[in-house]
Amino acid sequence: MKKFIIAAIIVFLTQSISHAQPVTKFTQVDFDFGNVSEGDKTEHVFEFSNTGDTDLLVEKVVATSGSTGAVASSKVFKPGEKGNITVVIDMRGKKGFFYKTVDVYTNDPITPVTTLSLKIHVKDQMHMDQYKATEIFTEKCSGCHVEQGKGKSGWDLFKADCFMCHNAGKTTSLSTMNKKPRADMLKAIKEGVDNTLMPGFDLKYGGPLNETEITSLIDLIKPE
Repeated sequence: MKKFIIAAIIVFLTQSISHAQPVTKFTQVDFDFGNVSEGDKTEHVFEFSNTGDTDLLVEKVVATSGSTGAVASSKVFKPGEKGNITVVIDMRGKKGFFYKTVDVYTNDPITPVTTLSLKIHVKDQMHMDQYKATEIFTEKCSGCHVEQGKGKSGWDLFKADCFMCHNAGKTTSLSTMNKKPRADMLKAIKEGVDNTLMPGFDLKYGGPLNETEITSLIDLIKPE
């Protein structure tokens, strides 16, 4: 009987040990920086904890971009211990929307790799401030948003004055606008869109475009 009890205890202990494992639990795995000024370095800290019952080992942290650096606060985390991954992104020389990822490799048998995702919109200093939509027609903005399109029509006009705000990948890209009713797009170009940065481009609404120029744009976006 004693041998049986001892054997049972050994089996129980063996099973307990074999089922002991670390567990990586992040409080978040994605983060949106929003608008960041060009030339800045920006940083975010992802927090996690070891909710398992053995040591959690951070084997390596790999950033998928040369402009992104990432480091763990330690390499070994006891059960219940908290840690973090600090991610620093260098935005010098960059502009536009960017998506960065960092892969965290651990000895967690269920989730050996956790991917952290970051979204960032890099703007030059001039565009960091909030402006009224109609300000793109003022002297400080018209050089980019108006002057380059003068005397042009159709694709050339769109490329000169519109593409910078309606380029590929944005929710208001040319391919996206093409799916909307022609009448809605015509109204948006002429009168603008309330509560957005889209002003009315029609001369009647303070914009720089005449009827012929607007028609050339709508024929490009939504041909009849």
